[in-house]
Amino acid sequence: MTEFYFYQLSAQSPQEAIAQLCERAIAAPWTVSIRTSDAFYQDVSQALWTTNPQSFLAHDIAPDPRSTSIHISSAPPSGAQCCFTYGLFDILEGAGDDLARHCILFSSAQEDHLAHARQNWKNVTARGFVAKYFAQETGSWALKAQSPSP
Repeated sequence: MTEFYFYQLSAQSPQEAIAQLCERAIAAPWTVSIRTSDAFYQDVSQALWTTNPQSFLAHDIAPDPRSTSIHISSAPPSGAQCCFTYGLFDILEGAGDDLARHCILFSSAQEDHLAHARQNWKNVTARGFVAKYFAQETGSWALKAQSPSP
């Protein structure tokens, strides 16, 4: 069953956070889907190459077929074990047996994203999914809340 992790950004850009979290996911080792708007593809792609000069986060961008462990698209995750979502998407779309973790990133500075994340939290916890909420504190992620385990 998919676990949902909510990351509230305050100290980093979404693309930097996605790049850092992708390193952890690839180390798991998981295949990764990054779900974001078409307009944000190039920013995320650039961050995957440059955020950590010591890492190599090879990726492809939609509509290219999945040829690497990381795929950037606006479509629901398909065949990935971990998904990072940044944007106002239905996060329950694509949640299934293959998807181990769905990470939702949102900025505290964007009211629409904050409201959307709150509604998503209510939706996933009401359906019995495990949900964890993290906030950035002094450069690292701190667990602030979690739903009861099913």
